[in-house]
Amino acid sequence: MVAHGDGFTSLKLTNMFASSSKPMEKRFTMHFRIARTRKKKNERTPDMKSLEYFPETDTLHITLSSTPASGGAENAGTDGEHQNIILSYNDKDKLVSITIENASKGVDLNDILSGHAKILRGKIETIYSISELAAKLDITPRTLRNTIHSMRASGIDIGKQYGPTYPIILSEPDAQKIVQWRNEHPRGRPRLALKSKQHGNSYAIAFKEESIESHSVWQYLAPADRETFISGTICWLMDPKGDHGLGNQLLSVLLKKLELSTKTNSELTIRPEVTSGDKRFDICVYENDNLIAVFEVKCKTHGSRDQIKNYAQTQTRLGRIAFDEWNFPGLSDRTDYPLITFAELAEILSQISVNNNLFVFSFAIHLRKEAEFFQKLRGFFIEETEAEPPQLPTIHRFSERFCNRLFWDWFKEQNRKRNLLKTTEDTKSLRSGVLFESEEIRIAESLSLSELNLTLSGSFSYWIHIEFYNKKGILDERGEEVGKIEMRIYKDTNYRDDLFDQIKNADLGCKFQPRQRPPDSESGSWYALRCPLKLEDFRFSKLHELIALLIPPK
Repeated sequence: MVAHGDGFTSLKLTNMFASSSKPMEKRFTMHFRIARTRKKKNERTPDMKSLEYFPETDTLHITLSSTPASGGAENAGTDGEHQNIILSYNDKDKLVSITIENASKGVDLNDILSGHAKILRGKIETIYSISELAAKLDITPRTLRNTIHSMRASGIDIGKQYGPTYPIILSEPDAQKIVQWRNEHPRGRPRLALKSKQHGNSYAIAFKEESIESHSVWQYLAPADRETFISGTICWLMDPKGDHGLGNQLLSVLLKKLELSTKTNSELTIRPEVTSGDKRFDICVYENDNLIAVFEVKCKTHGSRDQIKNYAQTQTRLGRIAFDEWNFPGLSDRTDYPLITFAELAEILSQISVNNNLFVFSFAIHLRKEAEFFQKLRGFFIEETEAEPPQLPTIHRFSERFCNRLFWDWFKEQNRKRNLLKTTEDTKSLRSGVLFESEEIRIAESLSLSELNLTLSGSFSYWIHIEFYNKKGILDERGEEVGKIEMRIYKDTNYRDDLFDQIKNADLGCKFQPRQRPPDSESGSWYALRCPLKLEDFRFSKLHELIALLIPPK
């Protein structure tokens, strides 16, 4: 393969057809000049495809003439590399095409598939070079190479490369995988690209996010980690007199969610953090000085059922603004108190006319990022629909313990559906981290854990203890050891020494480690078996499997 300065590439085939039955010289060199995509001024690209590569079969097809190959075809030879070359002729015995099987082994494809080559379309699929696909995705070739490297490091089969010096060949399915990967693993921070479309006297502003290295002010302020901060911001956006440019549009939409309407020319007032007796309302809406609506805002906190019912005693319509229903555990009559999620609020802010107000748009984007974070967090650990844990939506970690407690709430909810293990109602938060405990499991005579090859004789009680080492918990890095699962035995048993001897000498043959030191006689309980846990071990299915190893068969 030879690249020329005139914009052509020569494919050189020497002495490959020596044994062909067609009249040819015994030794010769053939050059096929293939047009490259760097066009000169006013130059027209020919319509005929001169070269096609099929990555699925590793076949290179060279078209020499537009006339059909009606004269038959034959192998260039019967031995070695010749048998991989097929010559096709027209009815006048003129060579019209050459097909090379196992092309990557006999032809240097580097220049053909370099960044200067056009997209080659074959009968099987469209293929791209790194530069061509990067241009299509509007990213740099370096960014695309880094993405491919990350995908391969994660075990994803992407692209074809027949050797370290060969180019990476990418297909259309590869391109779709790359787009999906980049959507799920954004690098950098969102950028606003505004587009204004006029509709009558108003403007609908559409925005999209692009991945760049920039941080919004909301990522530093972390409003969803501070309840009074975010409720104050929402209160300001609802205020018709606010300098945000929304007028009463947001207020009208939210009141409609509560099935409320206001009178024409009435005076509407919005007040934050209003105290009335033993009640403190996050956002109050007044019409002509009469309280008509109250909004309770919850971000990375829980609202109690009693709190909501206490607020509802004011005989005023009550609405909730939060991430999801998990912000209000135990609340049964939820339809009486409409919920507006932060994802819905972000959508509302993106749809109403804001006169190109970037401040409001960036707030809407941040709310959506916060909502997506929890959706993907649950998707990775509980539902296991996400391949990777989500990136944090803020620079700082203000609500780590809440995320850990929420994880255990989700886990216990899923555990109840599977009916695997009875758990305590409370999730305990210690100085170090957050832990989970099962209910007491009583053993009358002996416990047989067949999967661990362990039988413990005696009467005793134990429980399953799972703990995060520190407050980072599920927000820690993947691959790091972040917690442990233990089988803990209660102190009040007459078989403590016998149990310890049985456990110490056990050959478990798995990740669980038996206790090696005698338990302290003064302690209330002691661990018998322990297994360290990495972040990915806290995914429901894996944790479910470990718990099942410690439970007696039903």
